[in-house]
Amino acid sequence: MKFIFPYQEKNFSIQSLKSSNSHIQESAALMDKYVNSFTLISQELSSGTQALEGIDSVYQTNQHKLSQGKSFLKELHKRNQKNKMMVYGSFFFLIFVVIFIFLRRLFFRDLYKYQWFNSATTTFDTLPSNAEFFLSGQNQQNQFIISDGSL
Repeated sequence: MKFIFPYQEKNFSIQSLKSSNSHIQESAALMDKYVNSFTLISQELSSGTQALEGIDSVYQTNQHKLSQGKSFLKELHKRNQKNKMMVYGSFFFLIFVVIFIFLRRLFFRDLYKYQWFNSATTTFDTLPSNAEFFLSGQNQQNQFIISDGSL
């Protein structure tokens, strides 16, 4: 058995206190280092979060613009279909009128000659020979009224 003197015991306890104190200081320094690194990490995370929020707002803006563009595109498509139908309708109406005029001039020359409204109209074939003299305005004294197509 060893005999420990009280002086040695004091040195031992002082040394153990010093070593514990240095361990505590090292642990405190290490904790400060980790706290600083956590602070840096939290700052980087917050800046990253802000960047992601900015990107999200840009995406939201683009999504809103895309939805507006989609609605405008649908409206333009409807207008395009309507305009296309109007153009086709106008073209076919024009073709119909041209064919009608062509057929009427070639094959149905006397189409309106014997209709019911022919009696109310007056042409120079049905007027007497002196009617040209009256219609030209050379004879202002003689006037005539055409009511049923005859003089």
